[in-house]
Amino acid sequence: MQNLNIARIRELLKETMEMEGDIDTVSPDEDLTNIGMNSVSFIQVIVAFEEEFEIQFEEEDLDIEHFRTINSILEFLKTKTN
Repeated sequence: MQNLNIARIRELLKETMEMEGDIDTVSPDEDLTNIGMNSVSFIQVIVAFEEEFEIQFEEEDLDIEHFRTINSILEFLKTKTN
């Protein structure tokens, strides 16, 4: 499993989403919809995280609140990978 940290999450977001800004300058607590997260990119991000961290999300995991900010992604992924 790859390192689970903010830098890796940023990298995956950069590889996956089309953004309206630079992910490297986004605060870990900024709402990702501010830089272009939408329903399509949300699904793309989910798939990327599943592949990268070798996990599978259940239907109840697919709550946007888990993926709204870099910090919320990090905290949620920690619960899924432990």
